[in-house]
Amino acid sequence: MGTDTYVELRWFIGGRFEHTNGGLVYVGGKVKLIKKIDVDNISYWMLLKMVEDCGYSKDEVSKIFYRVSNMGISNVLREVSDDSTTFGLLTYVSEGGSLDMYVEQNVLAPTYVVARCVAKEFVW
Repeated sequence: MGTDTYVELRWFIGGRFEHTNGGLVYVGGKVKLIKKIDVDNISYWMLLKMVEDCGYSKDEVSKIFYRVSNMGISNVLREVSDDSTTFGLLTYVSEGGSLDMYVEQNVLAPTYVVARCVAKEFVW
């Protein structure tokens, strides 16, 4: 019987990246902590499921990033785009540790509504 290894992922979602004088920051949105993730079962699709558990559709996801180490996010973000890069993030988190995940969302095109106004003449 093997020993399970668990980590936790802290999701930053619903916000956006902005460049400031101090570097890159993630503003807005919310933070959700997902605990007790078995590293033997982690996959890219599992990450997308976690995004859905945070209240967002996987179709809204443009990119997923994780932050390497406890430094700022300006130069230490790595993109997760498939199972291979998902497994790569595990090298940066130890048993019982946590990792910060950031979601960049698709920008949806605005929906335009065409309305037709008909003027009527009123006679008093």
